[in-house]
Amino acid sequence: MADNRSMSQLLQAPTKGYEDANVIPEINANFELKHDTFYNALNVNDQDSLNSAAGGNFLDKMPRECLRIIESKSKVGNS
Repeated sequence: MADNRSMSQLLQAPTKGYEDANVIPEINANFELKHDTFYNALNVNDQDSLNSAAGGNFLDKMPRECLRIIESKSKVGNS
């Protein structure tokens, strides 16, 4: 049986007991990964840093190479 409550109704704390608090609505959605989202969210200095580490335009690299560059940069930043 489908739960026909709105998200705001589902997020309200129950007033009679707690059994209604753990309702998990079914989500029927197709999510698509946007290719430039991570890079475009960076500030200009961080974009320049990735471009420098890539030896050119970071976005021209293959995804595995981009991941390797990001992992390498994060290891340097955390050490």
